[in-house]
Amino acid sequence: MGKTNIYVFDFGNQIKIGQSDNVKRRLRNIETQSGREAVQTFSIEADSRYENLAHKLLSEYRGIGEYFNVPFDFVVSILKSLVNYNFIKDIKSNSQLFLPFQKKERITVHVEDKGLTITEMAEMLGISYGTAKSRLVRAGVKPITKEALYDKSALQVLKNTAGKGRPKKNK
Repeated sequence: MGKTNIYVFDFGNQIKIGQSDNVKRRLRNIETQSGREAVQTFSIEADSRYENLAHKLLSEYRGIGEYFNVPFDFVVSILKSLVNYNFIKDIKSNSQLFLPFQKKERITVHVEDKGLTITEMAEMLGISYGTAKSRLVRAGVKPITKEALYDKSALQVLKNTAGKGRPKKNK
C-alpha cells in the first residue's frame, strides 16, 4: 500500500502492467528473460494498489500473467487519470478495491483536451489501432506531447490516408 512506480511496457503485440521500485532494472530483466524489446515505456509514482486496479479494469483483455491485449496509450491515459484524480485515496486494503460499474460496460476516460490519442482517432474513424498507428508513422506525423497526444490535424491525415499510408489525391 506504499508508494512505488506503476509501469506499462509495450512489447508491440502485448502490454505489461506491473510495479517496481526500479523500473529500468525491471525492464532490463523482462527484456533479457523474454528476448523481446519494449517499444514504449511509461511509469508513474503511485500507490501500489493502482496496479491491481489497472489489472481489474483491463481483466477482459488479459493475456498471460500481467500481459494485456490493449493499446499502450489507452492504458497510460487510464493510469494517469486514476492517479491524478486520486481514485483510491480512501481505500484501506485491496479487499475493499471495487469497481462501480459492470464488467461489460464500456469505460470512457476523458483527459484534458490537449490532443487525441491514436486509440481515440481510430475509434472515430472505425479503423484498428494498428492501422491508425501505421498510417501516422508512414505519413511522418509525430505526437505533439510526450504523452503521445496528436494534434487534431492528425485526424485529417488519417482520413486522407489509404492503403499503405499514402495520402489520397484530392479530386
